[in-house]
Amino acid sequence: MPLIPDDKVDEIREATDIVALVGEHVQLRRAGTNFVGLCPFHNERTPSFNVNPAKQIFKCFGCDEKGDAFSFLMKIENKTFMEAARDLARRKSIDLPERERSPEELRAESEREKHVKVNELAADFFRATLAGPGGEAARAYLEKRGIDEATQQTFRLGFAPDAWDALALHLIERKVPPAYALATGLIGTRERGGGHYDKFRGRLMCPVFNMHGEIVAFSGRIIDPSAPKDVAKYINSPESPVYTKGRLLYGIHQARDGFAKKRRAILVEGNFDVISMYRAGFHETVCPLGTALTAEQVDLLKRRVEKVVLMLDADPAGRKATLRSAEILIKAGVPVYVVTLDSGDDPDSFVRRAGAEAVGRRVDAAVRAVKYFVDNLPRLVDLDPVEAVEHARGVVFLIQAITDRTAAEMAAHQVQAATGVPYAKVLQWVEAARAAEQKARPEATRPAPNGTSPNASGLRQPKYGPEHKLVALIADHPSLRRQIGLLGLDTLVRDPEVKTALAVAAESPDDSARDRRIGSLMLDAAPTLAPLILGGYFTTVESPEQAISEAAGVLRTPALRAQLADAQARLKQAERAGDPNVSALAREVLELKTKLNILLADLPPGGQIQ
Repeated sequence: MPLIPDDKVDEIREATDIVALVGEHVQLRRAGTNFVGLCPFHNERTPSFNVNPAKQIFKCFGCDEKGDAFSFLMKIENKTFMEAARDLARRKSIDLPERERSPEELRAESEREKHVKVNELAADFFRATLAGPGGEAARAYLEKRGIDEATQQTFRLGFAPDAWDALALHLIERKVPPAYALATGLIGTRERGGGHYDKFRGRLMCPVFNMHGEIVAFSGRIIDPSAPKDVAKYINSPESPVYTKGRLLYGIHQARDGFAKKRRAILVEGNFDVISMYRAGFHETVCPLGTALTAEQVDLLKRRVEKVVLMLDADPAGRKATLRSAEILIKAGVPVYVVTLDSGDDPDSFVRRAGAEAVGRRVDAAVRAVKYFVDNLPRLVDLDPVEAVEHARGVVFLIQAITDRTAAEMAAHQVQAATGVPYAKVLQWVEAARAAEQKARPEATRPAPNGTSPNASGLRQPKYGPEHKLVALIADHPSLRRQIGLLGLDTLVRDPEVKTALAVAAESPDDSARDRRIGSLMLDAAPTLAPLILGGYFTTVESPEQAISEAAGVLRTPALRAQLADAQARLKQAERAGDPNVSALAREVLELKTKLNILLADLPPGGQIQ
């Protein structure tokens, strides 16, 4: 099969501005005749990645990666040479003769394109519904929140009608195979009677874009003020062949120009915080997608901006999420600043109440994260000894993230000045937290085979399971400790430290004052779980009750699968032997399958037993 002619390759290379191309992924600054930035292919704090516009090449003096526009795109986006060439040619309107692709190439590309296409069709359907007769309530909701038509179009906001199968029928009319809508989480399979139903109903729809502007998922917000309290405010698409929620940020596509212009990112909590901030002119605003900030999301920001400004909700959960986000950003070497919001405010309400100029003043007045948290510790005169210790412990992980020893000691002295807790004790907690983190993540201390960091951002990622999720959930939402006995969680866990932590939480008296101390009690009983107890992994989860129920379900699943496998084996043996108990065994297998399917239906997507 003929490859691209050499003259076409040269034409594409000459037409491509490698500085602009690399600049889509790396924050570059001029250094003489070259441009430099942080290497996107390995973790580093000091820029060693060079781009030479005259020669149209790049080279990293840290990891020795080098090449031209083709090789950069191949590596950064995991593309083949042909895919990179087609992409670069399309950008410059260069006609490219196509070679015949292998069946494997066609199949892989076709599958991905179909998953993206079904999301695009759904987005068009939701946009049309918003504009149509059934979208009055959603339009009124957007008008009330000050979201104009131009901003709606930028984010392609839409509305999912409150009907069981409106989208499912629309996709059938468009001849879309159900498999693709099922895989992207747009529809589900009816348990009885066959057919499919819409997963998003009666919700304002926020499409999730990847960096290239493709719609890969959705986030749907309930707008009915009379909806039951147990209905989740947001529901989000599950992970799919085109979407991994921990690797994207909501608004990342719309924020590209804002990143380049402001050289900063403003990190907020929710979709409408992003939308309202964008409407007010802060185009560099993004937020996580229903999770705490991840290493992959930090890496997205680190390569594109010089600093991150945290502007999260002004409530206890927002403070804890800010602390957690600051920790992971500081560990990655990203300068972090924190905006002070008034009590009860979030970015959306603040920008609508105070206006863009007031928001700009607050953002410009943002202070370094460590200073913000130390300055905002309750003063010693306001504290009893127990509260003093709890507040001091609350900033331990932020101090732990400071790599400079002298700076960490100064922060510990500031904690002492505020709370009265001796700075030596604070430093002792910091060292204990570091040791616990190393113990909990032993694989992260070993270099990868090629000598690079264990993940793209160089951050150590915990290898925690569902048992550990229970500890983190209860630490962030102490009232969930009542579920330990109700769900029989103590019988489902195996890790001794987890058992200890759950026992301490379950035995704690049922009062709001004790809720505030659950974290400290669990930490004293199970110090090796410190990263979970103090990490704030689930501070922003929409439905803590649903999250703990899912965790319990995941823990029950292996035992139920084992029971099913045993029953199926006994059924086969009985059938071969002509055993009269075959009917009873068949009923047992069916009951176990039904029970397992019901359990799996309430869990994150993973398929059902057929």
